[in-house]
Amino acid sequence: MDFARQELEQNIREGSAQNLYANYKRLLEVFKNDGAMAFDGIIVPILNALIEAKRFEQTEEIFKITRLILKPERDKTLFANLNILEARVRQIRSGGGTIKD
Repeated sequence: MDFARQELEQNIREGSAQNLYANYKRLLEVFKNDGAMAFDGIIVPILNALIEAKRFEQTEEIFKITRLILKPERDKTLFANLNILEARVRQIRSGGGTIKD
């Protein structure tokens, strides 16, 4: 999974939001049938990378893309985890920290 995320992390370092969104969509499509793998292996690490880079506005688009592709309303656990994660990102945005905390 680390290898798959490298391109996304490079997009974040370069500040290339459009490339990040396109590559994130493509990667998430591969794992759309495994919400747990996508959540732990893609979503959380990418959100952490965006937070560390202080690119909070991009986290909002990542959540939109995630909900569009993974359709969390079909998976109660994923739905709950995304809601918790989204609340945590809002909290971090106003007070600092990372998702790992």
